[in-house]
Amino acid sequence: MVDVYAVKIVTNIDIKSFNLLKKYISFNKKQRIERYRRFEDAQRSLVGELLIRFLICKNLNVYNKNITFSSNQYGKPELLHHDHFHYNISHSDNLVVCCIHSLPVGIDVEKIQDFDSSIAKHFFSIDEYNYILNSENFNKNDLFFRIWCAKESYIKALGKGLFIPLDSFSIKVVDENISLKENNAANNANKFSFKEYKLSSKYMIVACGQSITFSDVHYIQLNDLINFFAGIPA
Repeated sequence: MVDVYAVKIVTNIDIKSFNLLKKYISFNKKQRIERYRRFEDAQRSLVGELLIRFLICKNLNVYNKNITFSSNQYGKPELLHHDHFHYNISHSDNLVVCCIHSLPVGIDVEKIQDFDSSIAKHFFSIDEYNYILNSENFNKNDLFFRIWCAKESYIKALGKGLFIPLDSFSIKVVDENISLKENNAANNANKFSFKEYKLSSKYMIVACGQSITFSDVHYIQLNDLINFFAGIPA
């Protein structure tokens, strides 16, 4: 089963705690976080890093100080020395999400905004674009973000990111089901399944993996995450 987790950032982390928490992540990740101009962006990135480290510690019984990451040739982060632990992180606005599984996974969360047909026309396949414009059964905003999140989660699961053009494959949406309609970008695409989560009317989440079962969203309180790291040596 693909396990899905979420952390809501209800209030900003105070600066003192923020700086202390950076001690629990890698030097390279710390440098990247410090390059953000907006505190909110840096905070989301830090929470995502803490979340996956928390899950690794809990699921693999590994000390945080012994966690080492690498990345594949396309830049997707990977956990070293644990070939059967795969993960992916995404964040939008004040929500950070992550999914884990023994096989490659991807996840994307987006804050639902007004549908922009020019974005769909530029990035989506012709079939997807026409489907959104002609759809009478779905809210166009919801449909756009269902397809967008599914496409993002799929290319992240493949581990190639935007090296795979978003218009090179199509997502099929039928009622509550999401699937690949066609694919020219990868082998064994039929092995991938999707799970959609709509958290209220504000966020759309889609997880993708080589499993037909997905968990509900496991919520982790930000304070619990902070307290976990506060209780271990930096």
